[in-house]
Amino acid sequence: MSKSKRVLITGGSSDIAKPLIEKILNETNCEIILSTFKNKGLFKNDRITEINADFSNKESILEFVKKISKYDISYYVQLQGNVSKNDSLDSLNYDNMIDLLNINLLSTNMVLSELLKNMKNNNFGRIVLMSTASANFGGGKDSFIYGLTKHSIGYTIKHLAKYYSRYGIISNCVAPGFIKTKFHTEVLNRDVSFLEERGKSVRVGYSGTPEDVSNMIYNLAFENNFICGEIIKIDGADFI
Repeated sequence: MSKSKRVLITGGSSDIAKPLIEKILNETNCEIILSTFKNKGLFKNDRITEINADFSNKESILEFVKKISKYDISYYVQLQGNVSKNDSLDSLNYDNMIDLLNINLLSTNMVLSELLKNMKNNNFGRIVLMSTASANFGGGKDSFIYGLTKHSIGYTIKHLAKYYSRYGIISNCVAPGFIKTKFHTEVLNRDVSFLEERGKSVRVGYSGTPEDVSNMIYNLAFENNFICGEIIKIDGADFI
């Protein structure tokens, strides 16, 4: 890759972001624009620009979109996401629902709306979005909005492939299953014993790693020119 290009990664503090960022820095000459939430300064590298953003907030989303509009971005990887601890369909909280819609879906679509302009002009773009393997199987009982928004991300990918691939924009989606990350311990408050037992329940007999997901994202973004419009499960045959 002779020409320096820019990668936008939203959700830069996630466990999956770290190995992906390291791989991009080591194997390409791309510059990285990284969205962070509260904890700026995660990466000390002159090829990384961090922009703080609260994607649950409409004004913050629009401000973030305004900031990235001044960059010529060729690659977009969406990693941000959140889930409520009590989010069943029969006990919805409207304000909480709007926050999750903003974080998991609306922020991504607003970012895409901005990035597609330059990608079309350049006749080149690579987009990888994040869904979840359970979204096509009814999701979790207590994570209704999370599953709904992630299922909508899959629709966004199909729409991108159908109408924007003619402009050299290749779009795909990864749908992880049970991946051993801090999302389970810090967001869902699950203990180590739960993680061990859940990992054993996966058909291959163990949980996935952040590297399993980041390696697939890297391949789709930087090594792929023909796979387009796919939702690729990374789940150890868990959701069959």
